[in-house]
Parts: sequence; structure tokens; C-alpha cells
Amino acid sequence: MLSKFRIVAITSICCVTLLTAQNQPKDQSEKWEPLVQAIQDILAGKSIHNTNIIISPSAYLAFGNRYENLKSVVTGESKTCSLKEDSTRATSNLVLKINDSENAAFVMLKTQTNKKNDERYHTVVFMKDSKDIWAIQAWHASN
Repeated sequence: MLSKFRIVAITSICCVTLLTAQNQPKDQSEKWEPLVQAIQDILAGKSIHNTNIIISPSAYLAFGNRYENLKSVVTGESKTCSLKEDSTRATSNLVLKINDSENAAFVMLKTQTNKKNDERYHTVVFMKDSKDIWAIQAWHASN
């Protein structure tokens, strides 16, 4: 089993690699919408409806000082934390990066309310498997 430090380091390397990827043409935005929609569904407390996106069994959530299995958080099995956000919180910023071979991606999402200093940041790493299915590998959320 990989240590938390190694997993965070691997995730960071993936993100840096993806940041160096070329920006995707704007006319392909619909192609990547399912990734963003999956994140927004999870934040709304819904299940992922797209069959081409799954949560990897080994995916983890780093949320503040907590480190949890992502699937158990999303399904509600874990009661220690939740990604569900209330309806007053809205997406205010979004960055999506895809590598050149289109098999790895990460999304950085900022949500906030009208209250001052009430921002939350989410970084989600996706990898495509051999069956062409996107799997969420890691999710980092700020308090």
C-alpha cells in the first residue's frame, strides 16, 4: 500500500504534467463536459449518471486534515466528512487540463457563497482506463 505522502506526490506530478499540456481547442468543450458534470453532481449530493465516468476503488479524498476513501464518502458510507455543498454555493472558477494523449485530466474548481472569505477549492484527478472509461483517482478539497 502506498503511503499518503507518495500518493499526494504522485497526484502532484500528474497535475504538473497536465499543466504543461497544450490548451484544448474551445470547440471541444462539450467533449469534456462529462468530467465537470460528474464533479458538480457529487458536490450536489447526486450519484454520477454518466456510465463513462467512475470512482476508482482506490481513489481517495484529502479534505482538510482528513484522508478518506472517496467512494465511501460519495456513497454516504463514511460519516466523517461530506463533499455535498449547500445550494447557496456556486462555481466561481474552473480550470480543466487534459494531457496530449487525452487519457489524464485534472479539474480545479472554486466554489463560494456571497459571504466574504467563504471559498472552497476542489482539485480532481481523472485517468482513463483501458476500456476508455474515465475514473476519478483523487480528490483534494479545502475546508
